[in-house]
Amino acid sequence: MTAGNGTCSATGTFSMTINPKAPTIEYTPKNKTFGLNTPIAAFTPVITGAPVTVSIFPTLPAGLVFNTTTGAITGTPSATSAPTAYTVKAINSSGEDTDVITIEVTATVTCPDVNYNPNALVLEVAKDTTITPTQTGVINSFTISPALPAGLAFNAANGTISGKALAKLALKTFTVKAINSVCTDSTTITIQVKDKLPEIAYLVPSLVKINKNEARTFPLTSTGGAIDSLTIDKALPEGLVFNTKTGTISGTATAASSANTYTVKAFNESGFDIATIVIEVLEVGIAPTIEYPTKEYNYFKGDKVSILPTLWDNVQSATSSPTTLPGGLSLDPVNGKISGVAGYITVKTTYTITALNTAGTDTAKVIITVSPINPPDSLSYASPKSFIVNEQIIPLSPKVKGFVEKYEVSPALPAGLVLDPKSGIITGKPTVISPESPYVITASNETGGTSFTLLISVTNPIAPELCYEVTSRTFNVGEKINTWKPTVKGAVNKVTISPNLPAGLTIDPVTGDITGTPTVKSAVKSYVVTSYNSAGEGKCTINITW
Repeated sequence: MTAGNGTCSATGTFSMTINPKAPTIEYTPKNKTFGLNTPIAAFTPVITGAPVTVSIFPTLPAGLVFNTTTGAITGTPSATSAPTAYTVKAINSSGEDTDVITIEVTATVTCPDVNYNPNALVLEVAKDTTITPTQTGVINSFTISPALPAGLAFNAANGTISGKALAKLALKTFTVKAINSVCTDSTTITIQVKDKLPEIAYLVPSLVKINKNEARTFPLTSTGGAIDSLTIDKALPEGLVFNTKTGTISGTATAASSANTYTVKAFNESGFDIATIVIEVLEVGIAPTIEYPTKEYNYFKGDKVSILPTLWDNVQSATSSPTTLPGGLSLDPVNGKISGVAGYITVKTTYTITALNTAGTDTAKVIITVSPINPPDSLSYASPKSFIVNEQIIPLSPKVKGFVEKYEVSPALPAGLVLDPKSGIITGKPTVISPESPYVITASNETGGTSFTLLISVTNPIAPELCYEVTSRTFNVGEKINTWKPTVKGAVNKVTISPNLPAGLTIDPVTGDITGTPTVKSAVKSYVVTSYNSAGEGKCTINITW
């Protein structure tokens, strides 16, 4: 790691090892009965902390196979075995975990018996649930009918129902069958999915001060389930109104009022949540006061931002100057919070936050920088490029990964050609003939840069020669082809092909590259590729077989 200050730098090294978490392993159910000479469904545990090595003790009954990577037990038991406890151990570099299961192999395939307890589930949207049935007898597989609601999964090996329901569901009955080669047992389970509990809050200071005859609005924030109804425990100060649909408190306070706590309840089918707000109406108006921590806020693009004021008192509205915060960020005028996801790179900027009410204003400053995470990478242009003297070129655009602050080129491009320092696009009309020469283009930001050597020549007008070293290729429907690139002599302004390529394949009208995944066979085998410039055209025939 190197640190520098423009005058000197210092470098140090360190090593870092990142180990996985210690593993966990769990089989469901803990007891399994298999039938003699009857293939079993894979009995597989849930393992975390991979990669792991898994072992079992003692040895499984004859015919059963143990997977030392996944812990899965498979096979066809070829000998009977009394109920036996087996210890399964999962190990990685950070630790180990064990689970104990009991396996029995019977000469007679006993009928299954399966039940859920409880057999009536009342779930909430987006809330985790897991339920596994009690089971005895030999069970090869489970089925469920009808299909579970979206977000819930059914394990056909052990009958477990798990996951997070994505939407509400009226009470519904599901039939689960446990099956072996001789007989089947079935049971039912009912599932109802209710909405999430409401979650509400007023995002305001602990005491909200309002000047008399001042208009204010305090929205209620709801992040939980849908709200069926709202109530408030007492009358608001004169002039303020409670919206029973949205929970917003708004209006113009017309009389002074001492500080009071107002309790709002939001109800739905799953219950209720409470939010409180403390409001005081001042007879004599006072100006707002605001403060933010004295520091610079430095973020990377994509970071979540949350900047809270240390003081935000008696604010009716608020603005920022410059008026536009870094892309993706916004100022909440109710509580002064600056938040969002930093979406654009921003140089160090001081923002002046101004708070207003009917009695005056106050200001505070916030310094924000949003930096790129990494330097740009993988810069490239179509190269080599041959242009015709005194002829406008088709703009040549770069391909690059990451954020680019500026583009530079060395040496200077041929006379008449221009590199846009912001976009990296090369445009213009070359005015002087020049042989093929290298031009190093660099794309950079404050963390570093990437370069590409572009070969450019400027020639007198000659008809282009664009063709392919391999002019016949065989493709398979549904398989993506390797890019079919031509070789080029002379400048090319446009490329066409006749007849049209098979569906799924395309030709680049500038470079002549053929790419894509064919979706159908075509009876046509030969195609004519034509390249153009001001001096004429060139033709090349290619063949496609299947």
